[in-house]
Amino acid sequence: MKYQNEIYIDLPRERLTRIFMDPVHMEQWQEGLQRRDHLEGDSGKEGSRTRIKYKLGKDELEMEEEILRDQLPDEITFLYRVRGVENTCENHFESRETGGTRWIQINDFRMRGFMKLMAFLAPGAFRKQTEEDMKRFKEYAESLDS
Repeated sequence: MKYQNEIYIDLPRERLTRIFMDPVHMEQWQEGLQRRDHLEGDSGKEGSRTRIKYKLGKDELEMEEEILRDQLPDEITFLYRVRGVENTCENHFESRETGGTRWIQINDFRMRGFMKLMAFLAPGAFRKQTEEDMKRFKEYAESLDS
């Protein structure tokens, strides 16, 4: 399952990508984020791996993040692995004439087992969650310059 979302953020691209990549800020906009444990590589750079833990309601979720491509401030691509799911997540950041940034995110999910059934039954849920995450980031990042 592959889809694309985009949002306009009223911040210069370089500032936006610094906020986006700073682990200190992640807890403020990533719902349920509990902790990030660096596993290997130069943290936040291409080839690095991180274990991420979330608490969503009563459920806990642990995933691994790997940075596949780092061409910031233009783009960064992550690979996320969690029970039965791999998601390649491309993030593209385009400077706009207005001084803001257009953030385009392309997600490509590969699923097995029960998760494949969930994607078939509710494909819009994945896109909606991505949209909500992007809106939370926008609100948080723009609030820092207020």
